[in-house]
Amino acid sequence: MWEKRFLIKKDAHSYLKENKIYPLFLDDCISKESDFSYLYNWDDDFRKYFRIDIKRVEQLADFYDDITLFLKNLKLNDIFDSVENTLIEITTKIKQNLSKNNSLIIINISPLEGAILWTVYKELWLKNIVFSFNRKMWVNYEEKTFEASLLLLLYANSEFLQNKTKNLAQKIITRNLDIDYSKIYMIIDENNSNSNYDHTKIDNYLKTQIWFNTPKNVYRLDKYPDVEFLNIKWIDNVIVFDNDRDLWKFIEYYKDQIKKSNSKINFKQESYILNNVKNIWYFEDYLIQENRKYILYKKDIEKTALNKYKIEKKHIEWNYLAQNKIQNNNLFDKKYKQNKEEMKWYLVYFIATPILFILFLLNSWWSNHSSWWVGWGTSSSWSSWWYSWSTWVSSSSSTSSSSSSVWSFWWGWFSKSSSS
Repeated sequence: MWEKRFLIKKDAHSYLKENKIYPLFLDDCISKESDFSYLYNWDDDFRKYFRIDIKRVEQLADFYDDITLFLKNLKLNDIFDSVENTLIEITTKIKQNLSKNNSLIIINISPLEGAILWTVYKELWLKNIVFSFNRKMWVNYEEKTFEASLLLLLYANSEFLQNKTKNLAQKIITRNLDIDYSKIYMIIDENNSNSNYDHTKIDNYLKTQIWFNTPKNVYRLDKYPDVEFLNIKWIDNVIVFDNDRDLWKFIEYYKDQIKKSNSKINFKQESYILNNVKNIWYFEDYLIQENRKYILYKKDIEKTALNKYKIEKKHIEWNYLAQNKIQNNNLFDKKYKQNKEEMKWYLVYFIATPILFILFLLNSWWSNHSSWWVGWGTSSSWSSWWYSWSTWVSSSSSTSSSSSSVWSFWWGWFSKSSSS
């Protein structure tokens, strides 16, 4: 197809290496032997709700020679700035709705923003906090599960990430949002709606080139703690945060289960505002830029193809009209010749008939005045000649050889007349 003439970089890793984009931290490290054991070290019963596909990260670490390059090229400054207001809003509502006993907080949020919330609350000494991913990790997904996993894995070795997290935590402290975090169990839950990233709107042909994927959600019935767990841990307050209600049917089911248990657990639903960064990678900026070029290129090609089609269509129409004209002319010539031939014999018939009629009258007149016409003047003799003439005209009108018959007729008639 003509689109194949327009090619882009298929792999973010290759693009970033070739362009040598290292805007942030250069000394971070990641090891495929790393795991997430250090991410949670408090209540072991709550640990089972921590779901991150560490094996997938290890596979990617084997595949790419420098996997930190992905994380180094995230626009982390923009992401941290966008999360600040959301963090303050959620923390404020948590403080307003806490009970005297323990509380379960479920925050349904995009993975990268959720990962940053996770690091901030860890900095604020919230120990019972887990992260639950609902999608498998892969490069060039619509969602940022892969990038969020790398951020969490790299956090312990990144001074840059730690400093950004401490700054956000300090803003919470200065707002006097003091909370007893020891009474909180928190689940950072990856939401199931797709974020409105600009790079997801590029043309399908370019998406095919970069192996663009739509993430598939993984639903689990044991996603949240059951009522028995809540009772054992003295949790009498559940607060769910969701900004798009994409998972609300599952939340409603969870809410119904709590109500049916006849427990005194309070269930609260809250929303929040999150302004996602439209493009969080330098590679995504490249894709958007190339997409603009491709759209212009595609329009130009389509315009050329359309003009070519119009010209070819016009030629076909001209050829069709020319062929029709030739056929009509041939048909006209054939009809004209046929009509001309028929008219010739009509003229002979209509001219000769009056002449013969006059001769008949003359013959009748002379038969009464001259004996020379006796033999020719009888009615039977003339009738026979009239019959011969009519028969000859009828038979000769359909053949082209009738002229010789006409001549023979007239010659014979005059011969008889002469001999008499």
